[in-house]
Amino acid sequence: MKSQYEQLTIDHSDLKGQYDSAEKKRNDLYDTFTSTVKEVQAKSDFKNLVLEQKLQGLSQNIEKADIQLQEVVNASGIDPGEVGAITSSLEDMLNTKNAHIKDLQYAVIRMTKAYNDGLRTYKQKLKGCGIPEEEFDGMGFAEAPTNTSSAPAGLIVKSK
Repeated sequence: MKSQYEQLTIDHSDLKGQYDSAEKKRNDLYDTFTSTVKEVQAKSDFKNLVLEQKLQGLSQNIEKADIQLQEVVNASGIDPGEVGAITSSLEDMLNTKNAHIKDLQYAVIRMTKAYNDGLRTYKQKLKGCGIPEEEFDGMGFAEAPTNTSSAPAGLIVKSK
């Protein structure tokens, strides 16, 4: 009984040390997590402030442009109805051009993804044929920078 008691005391001491170590690691991780969250929040707040300032500047520029447009319209004596029609037609054209730009951006993302997927597949096939990866890398092919994942290509969705 005495030897069992001594063994249990030693085991208890070891377990207590492991517990203390685990608790210290947990507290350190929590402190790191908390400081990281605060850091990210501070960066986000700063970025939001910068964006708000840019938005205010752009709003002021738009107001100035509207005032200048009104002055030009008044000075030229153009009918306000015509100005509205011209403005509406310009807005339609800009919306069409913006939609076209978005379509082209989506096409670039799709093509970049397809290129990167094909390159990875080709690399795996060459590796399967016994060609060393260093030799393939020496050919000068490199993945195009993109923010897409390496998931199957059908998973890219067009944002609206």
